[in-house]
Amino acid sequence: MTVVLWPARKWAFVLSAAKIMARYDASDDEAAIRKYVIVEMIKGGERNRAQLDFKQNVFRAAAVLLVVEVALLVLVVFLQGFWPWLLCFLDWS
Repeated sequence: MTVVLWPARKWAFVLSAAKIMARYDASDDEAAIRKYVIVEMIKGGERNRAQLDFKQNVFRAAAVLLVVEVALLVLVVFLQGFWPWLLCFLDWS
């Protein structure tokens, strides 16, 4: 479960304002800068997708294991509490 909670490395949050300013200082027009920002946001989302998919799969596996663990616990409690009662109705002799 720690894998899900641990911060992801190289996660793309936002495009650096310094990179946008560098494009502005290089005399790029507004349309070119907007397109650059959009393209970089798409790339960041694609880079994040693999890490997010991995974390989601780990979370799903942990949830399934938790359900299995609870089911086994309920089964053990049920069998411990009702096993002697079941033996009364079974004639092993």
